[in-house]
Amino acid sequence: MKFKKLIKGKNLNLRKLEMKYKRDIYELRQDKDVTRFLPNKYQESLRKTEEYINNCDIKWGIKRTLSYVIDVGRIAGIIMLSKLDFKNKNCELGIWLGKEFWHKNISKEATYLLLDYAFNELNMERVFFSININNTPSVRFFEKIGAKKEGILRKARFVNGKFEDKLVYSILKEEFK
Repeated sequence: MKFKKLIKGKNLNLRKLEMKYKRDIYELRQDKDVTRFLPNKYQESLRKTEEYINNCDIKWGIKRTLSYVIDVGRIAGIIMLSKLDFKNKNCELGIWLGKEFWHKNISKEATYLLLDYAFNELNMERVFFSININNTPSVRFFEKIGAKKEGILRKARFVNGKFEDKLVYSILKEEFK
């Protein structure tokens, strides 16, 4: 199966994450508000950002993760499908944006584009979202797009020196509009 490297939207495009975007990604992640709930700390140096992008490329090659930059004329953030399970037809969607791109419907359009790709081209039946329990804006966002709460994973992530719970939400193919 060959994956799309470009997914075109009305106001933005999703482009395969490549090394040429390393500086944009590194700079967007310098804001602590952006990284507060994110587990990967590749913003610590440009070299760590390069390692992260290389790792994403490897995972793309073995069909485990599809990582895209969100291009609105400038790079706004990253969206990805990970934990791709073609046998059970499910995967996880994750997204983050630089702070200047918050509250501009970028998350909504990018998420709908990637959900459409997951359901209608990759033939997934379920896409799930893991959200830090304290990340209220993300919880509201995923509820607003129709995701249903499945449960809580207790002490599921070690962030900033402490364990935190994660909420799991999902949307099924027949629920996606």
